[in-house]
Amino acid sequence: MSDSRYSYDENAEVWPYFVLTLLSVVLIPATLIAYSRFTSKKETTDAYKSTFKPDNDADIQKYRTKLKRSSLFTKLNVFVFFGWVAFAGLIYLITIQEPSADGAKIFDPYELLGLSYSASDKDIKSSYRKLSLKYHPDKVHELGNFTREEVEARFVEITKAYKALTDEEIRENYIKYGHPDGPQETTHGIALPKWMIEGTGSPVIVSLYAIFFGVVLPWFVGKWWGSIQEYTKNGIHRDTAGLFFEEIIKDQPVFITHEKIVEFVSRAAEYKSLLPRLTPDDILELLNAHLERKTVKNELDKITVVARVPAILDGFLDIASAFKVPSLLTKIIEVRRAVIQAVPIKSLSSGELYQLPGATDAVFAATVTRVSELIKLPTAEAKKVLGTKDTAQTENAVNAAKNLPKITVLSSKFKVPGEEVVPPQSQVHLIVKFSISSPANTIPKFTEESLEEEETDALLRNPLSNSNKGPKLPYTIAPYFPVPEHTSWEAIVSAPGDKLVDGPAALTNGIITNITKESKLVTQDDIKVNTFKLQLSMMSPQFLGSFNFDVQLLNKTYFGLDLSLKVPMVIANPPESTEPEEDVYDIPDAEEDSLAGTMAQMKGEKVSKKKENEDEEEEEEEDLSDIDTDTDAEFESDEDDADFDEEEKKKK
Repeated sequence: MSDSRYSYDENAEVWPYFVLTLLSVVLIPATLIAYSRFTSKKETTDAYKSTFKPDNDADIQKYRTKLKRSSLFTKLNVFVFFGWVAFAGLIYLITIQEPSADGAKIFDPYELLGLSYSASDKDIKSSYRKLSLKYHPDKVHELGNFTREEVEARFVEITKAYKALTDEEIRENYIKYGHPDGPQETTHGIALPKWMIEGTGSPVIVSLYAIFFGVVLPWFVGKWWGSIQEYTKNGIHRDTAGLFFEEIIKDQPVFITHEKIVEFVSRAAEYKSLLPRLTPDDILELLNAHLERKTVKNELDKITVVARVPAILDGFLDIASAFKVPSLLTKIIEVRRAVIQAVPIKSLSSGELYQLPGATDAVFAATVTRVSELIKLPTAEAKKVLGTKDTAQTENAVNAAKNLPKITVLSSKFKVPGEEVVPPQSQVHLIVKFSISSPANTIPKFTEESLEEEETDALLRNPLSNSNKGPKLPYTIAPYFPVPEHTSWEAIVSAPGDKLVDGPAALTNGIITNITKESKLVTQDDIKVNTFKLQLSMMSPQFLGSFNFDVQLLNKTYFGLDLSLKVPMVIANPPESTEPEEDVYDIPDAEEDSLAGTMAQMKGEKVSKKKENEDEEEEEEEDLSDIDTDTDAEFESDEDDADFDEEEKKKK
């Protein structure tokens, strides 16, 4: 008769293991995510440490401290911390608890008889004889430390152990079921205390289940889904993206000015949650105050507004790329770096010098406008150009100028991987070889042969595998911007007539060549060559000839570091094979999932898909072949019969 009652974990022997397992399933992945976020800062080239402090530096430091604190005490980090505290508590509870006397015991006859597993039959009988005499119920008076019931139980165990090793039938039960008495009763329990299920705690547990599954879980799922719906993949609010999209359609991309872009930013939906008490006009006023380097009554509000701008403009950049107008992309990037460097919109042309630490409005009237010219001037003249307060501030600004990461293009070309020429209607890659160095360095020219890369099988399979490699570029020298921002470029490929072909594509990594070196000339051995590749989304032109494309590398954080290149794309047919026709075999097209197929696709050639019913087609061919053979045999048989009849007639 089965027992319908449940057994409960009253002594906390099982439920800690159960809770520990469930906690581990959630806690370990959460810890890995938190750790990856903490260590997500890839290797970064050291940035120049400027000594200049703006007027609102104290407020900027307050904001940075607040930002660090908020990034440390995130919901995930708090959960991980308390999760590991609970984990340690459960481990401690498991280690201090004592096993219950009622717990299941493994029946080991050798242990009960005090024997080793290699004991002989003689040893078994000898040990049994001694123990049975010692623990016989009639001698309970000699064992003062045991009760009669304990002695009887021990005597029964000794007897079972002896029979399990000597009696064939009992030994078979022991081998088969692990116990001389055969199958033992198996109990199944609930790994929770009884009071939580059947006692006063039962309504509480049911209520907690109802609250969790009926309120808490739907709320979290709804909030998560709402956040996904509210923000685009680029991290900007959907209302902000919709606003910018509508404005582009209404005003046309070519008529959108820098001032308009700043106005669009002030109307971003992000600020409704960040600073709900401020109107778009208030935000626009704070943005203009930052660009003019003016202090306001509430500097923290201004800093909060400014810190969000680059992310919003990055979203604008992605939306604008769909309209295929390079000039609009350029304006967005110019506004982005104007915000980071606190340069007025009306003075963007002077931004290259005005962005230097300590530079004042004096640069607007200066005849020197380029960093390359400034670093050649004596300190006294540089001080006049920049309008700095003293010699120390001037030297700091000039040193910052020498540490700007300047790109020097060593070679640029369009190429189809594995081909010597660019065939018509093929998949083309833009390949730019470049170095990053100080404006004080002069980079020597490289021969085209020295920059050629070996096209290995791995590189042919993934031509972009060696693109944008190296450590992340250094943080931007931007004393007025509250958030650390890495230097980066956006590559834009356009055709004549302000038509976007591809991009923007981010260039964020690279090895810097002697960026602080003072020498005017370096050798090729000192140069660290970097590679940037961009796979064009369009196929190459279908007509033969030379087509010029404009390639722009626009810096997102500094003025004066942009590059504009004219890169020709020469379309030519691949050289024909010189082998005789008789040596050319009928080779089928390469399959699409093979290396040859990948190369053929890049060239614009046809590739064959894997045949699914290949065997069936072969069988059909065999059947047709059999039919033809049988038919031929019938024809031959009829001809033979006709010849035989003719010969018979002649004989007659």
